[in-house]
Amino acid sequence: GESGFDDYDDIDDLTGAVLSPRILADGSELTDFVGWSQHVTVTPLDPETLEEISPQEGLSVKRVEVEVYVGSRRVGLYQWIMTDR
Repeated sequence: GESGFDDYDDIDDLTGAVLSPRILADGSELTDFVGWSQHVTVTPLDPETLEEISPQEGLSVKRVEVEVYVGSRRVGLYQWIMTDR
């Protein structure tokens, strides 16, 4: 398993991650945000329909969802679709 941000070598490694303190895209910690966390889900998508599918080796289309919490209260939800190409 991954023990630090540098251990995540692709986006799939982040699925299920809970990042606290919050981090920026470069992995640097936002230490002023005590009590905040990011919850990450990565979902494989069918490249033709963008429907959710079971994980498959070599699949290149994914939806990334990041929920931002302060304590137990969700204060943000961010989603985007990405490809490996």
